[in-house]
Amino acid sequence: MPQKLNLISGTIEENLNILEPNIEPSKILDMLRRLNFEHNTNTPVSQLSGGERQRLLLVLSLLRGTPIILLDEPTSALNKELSILTMKIIKEHVERHNNTVLLVTHDEEVASLADKVYKLDGQIIL
Repeated sequence: MPQKLNLISGTIEENLNILEPNIEPSKILDMLRRLNFEHNTNTPVSQLSGGERQRLLLVLSLLRGTPIILLDEPTSALNKELSILTMKIIKEHVERHNNTVLLVTHDEEVASLADKVYKLDGQIIL
């Protein structure tokens, strides 16, 4: 999932059909609801906040079915409560589907929810 939240213009449904046509819409909508995403699929993406766009892209990233998922600052546009909820859902998804997630964050609290944490200090991994 990229840090820059690029979606095509149009509705949520149009984005889902173009970006991930092989994922059942019901699975996407179910996971979005778990992340407190309250819009219907006819909502234009231009009406979504940064946090809502971030959650939509996160769900698409998780449901692609790849064994390794790369997430760059997946909670940066979310408040504290949504950040914790998001991390919980990421962990549940990983446990259920046996994925590996490589997550980059500057948020110490989010990092503390990971199984393993590596810190960068200049060019050194701690």
